[in-house]
Amino acid sequence: MRRSSLVLAVLGVLLLAAAAVVRFVVVPGVTALPADLNTTAHYAGKGTLLNASALASGDLANALVVGADVTSDQHVFVSRTEGDTAVVNVESTLTAGPTTNKQTHTYAVDRNTRLEAPAPAGEEVEPHTGLTIAFPINPKADNSYTFYDSATRTSGPLTFAGTETRGGRETHHYTAEISGPVKDPELTASLPPALPRSLAVQILPLLPPDVQAKLQPLAAALPELIPLSYTVKSNYGLWADTTLGVPLDSTLKQTILASASVGGQDLSLLSVLDVTLNQTPASIQEYADQAATASTQLSLLGTWLPIALLAVGVILIVVAIIRRKPAPAEPADPPATAPPTP
Repeated sequence: MRRSSLVLAVLGVLLLAAAAVVRFVVVPGVTALPADLNTTAHYAGKGTLLNASALASGDLANALVVGADVTSDQHVFVSRTEGDTAVVNVESTLTAGPTTNKQTHTYAVDRNTRLEAPAPAGEEVEPHTGLTIAFPINPKADNSYTFYDSATRTSGPLTFAGTETRGGRETHHYTAEISGPVKDPELTASLPPALPRSLAVQILPLLPPDVQAKLQPLAAALPELIPLSYTVKSNYGLWADTTLGVPLDSTLKQTILASASVGGQDLSLLSVLDVTLNQTPASIQEYADQAATASTQLSLLGTWLPIALLAVGVILIVVAIIRRKPAPAEPADPPATAPPTP
C-alpha cells in the first residue's frame, strides 16, 4: 500500500472516531443541566394576600390586601455540581403593594433526567420527588411526569395538554393540580399560627356568610387564642420546549385557606392568599430566544458536525482504498549496444 494511502486511511478512521466521540460523548455533556445556570423569570397578575403584621397590630383595614396587582420574580441558579448532580436554588419573591413574601428552596437534581438525586456531601437540600425546574431533553408528550409542589412538599402528576407555540418555539403544554396541608416551613412562618379572640370577632364581617352563621353562636365561647391550620391548592401550567425541555412559559394559581376547629366544628374561614400569576410576555420571549440559540448550537454540534466528520472520514477511506495499489514501475531504458569491433 502506498504511504499516502495509509495516511489517508488513518485520517479517515480518526475522523470516524471523532464523529462518534462528538455524538456520544460531547453532546450528552452539552445537554446536561448547565453548571453555570442562572436565570430569572418574571410574573405578573392579581391577588389577595394577608398582611400578617397589620393583622397582628389590629389594623384590620390593611390586614387583607384584596385584588392587588401582584408581581413575582423567580431566580433559578446552580451553586454546585458534582458528577451528574447539580445543586439548584430557587429564590422567589412575591410582591403585592406593601406585602412581600420571599421563599428559597434548594434541590439536588440529576443533570440529565432533571429528577431528584442524592445530595453532594455537605449540602443541605429539600427532599423531593419529580421535576422541579425543567424537563429532560426532548420531553415526552404524555402523562408520565410528576411535578414537585414545594408548598405541600408533595408531588402530583403532570397532564399533557397538547403542543403549542410560545415565543416562536414549539412547546409541550402540561398542567398539574396539587393540594394539601401547607408544609413549607418558610410559608408556614409567614402565616399566623393562631387568631386572638378579639380579632376573630372583628374579622367576622369579612368571612363568608355561611361561616358567619356558624361562628356567631360560638363567639362567646371562643378561646383566647384560636389555633389556625392552612391548606393550599396550586394549579400549574408549564410549556416546555420540545427540544431542550426548558419551560418557556408557566402560570400559577394558588389559594391558601385558613381553617379553625371551633366548638367541635372544622370551619374554613377565609383565603389568606389567592393569586393568579402569568409569566410576562417579555420574559417568555427572553426564554424563547435563549432556547433558540441553544437549540441551534446543539443542532450544529449534535447533528451537522458528526455528519461532516463522518462524510469526510468515509471519503478519505474510499480514496485510500482506490489508491492502495502501488503505481506501475516505469519501463527501464534498454541497455546501450556497444559498437561492433572492427
